[in-house]
Amino acid sequence: MEYSRFNNLDIEGRYIFLDNDFLSFVFEEKDALSKLQELSEKNNLLMIDYFVKFEFLREVFIPEKINLKENFVSDKGFNSSDNNFKTFEKLQENAIFLSKLYAHQKQKTNYKGSPGLVDLFLASRLMMHTETAVVATGNIKDFPATLFDIIDVWNVLQQDGAMRTFGFLKLNKEKFNRCVSELDKLENKK
Repeated sequence: MEYSRFNNLDIEGRYIFLDNDFLSFVFEEKDALSKLQELSEKNNLLMIDYFVKFEFLREVFIPEKINLKENFVSDKGFNSSDNNFKTFEKLQENAIFLSKLYAHQKQKTNYKGSPGLVDLFLASRLMMHTETAVVATGNIKDFPATLFDIIDVWNVLQQDGAMRTFGFLKLNKEKFNRCVSELDKLENKK
């Protein structure tokens, strides 16, 4: 497997929240895991949100595979994100608000994404850690460019010749504030 990286902004010292596509990829590709662990050696915390862990483990019914996946998320240097009730309430509030922003941006722009619940919760985590967190995803379209910046990209040429692309994205405060302002203007017209 060959890797090429586009590094627009240093991600050193940040929380890196992994989405399920990215987590599943590094689970299947041990070489990718070692590349990811290099990031953790640069003062990054590799974070797994509770819902991502759920998504990663669901629909697995073979006990050996369940054990492999459970051991993987607990033994490979991943950190579990805060999952107390107060944090969950804030995540819910953020996710609902983000879904409004996404819907407004979808109507206003050519944004074609349709993020799921887990992606909304990951974006909510980025709202809570704007300056210190990024998300690693195989579905860049689920994090609209009207709110997020791509700060790093991994292009992975697999053994079969297929190319996989993973983005590291962060919430852009200026873009976010602009979108909030536009939504407020729309809501104040009512």
